[in-house]
Amino acid sequence: MGSVIYLIRHTSVEKMEGICYGQSDVKLSEWFELEAGNVQRKLAEISYDSIISSPLSRCCHLASCLNGTVHTDRRLMEMNFGEWELLPWTEIYHRAEGKKWFGNYLHEAPPGGESFQSMIRRVSEFIGEVCTDDKVIVIVTHAGTIRAFLAAMGLVAMDQAFDIPVAYGEVIKIEDNRYNYITK
Repeated sequence: MGSVIYLIRHTSVEKMEGICYGQSDVKLSEWFELEAGNVQRKLAEISYDSIISSPLSRCCHLASCLNGTVHTDRRLMEMNFGEWELLPWTEIYHRAEGKKWFGNYLHEAPPGGESFQSMIRRVSEFIGEVCTDDKVIVIVTHAGTIRAFLAAMGLVAMDQAFDIPVAYGEVIKIEDNRYNYITK
């Protein structure tokens, strides 16, 4: 793969601590302008060929602040938590299927949702289709999707992907089979 990829996590969301909100469309926090400005500064000296975003508004809103036409792709959405969307994590954990999922989230899917392994497959399909030319691509997405990218590209082991910190507004560059955080 010859592409240079900038993976960007959306900015912070409004009061969702402790809530499972995967593919739910939730509102951005009051800090959006500040956080979007930080992302813009990190990309200020970078020329890129395309911007592709998850279709969820928390990603599209940030992507629209960048210079260029934004395309969306459903394969960039966060993990699908199915029936667990918008439930408190503590409630999920105390359910029998929740305990099963927490014990093997790599291969187990929430009711009506997907496993992390399934998510990696959809991200791999995206990579195989979109990230094949020698282009610079900006992707605005979610923490889980960024971790799936790193696992799909063999940059981290699947079972260690959730050990990788991905803050709101984080920018991670992938080039030459390596990744690093853009901090400026």
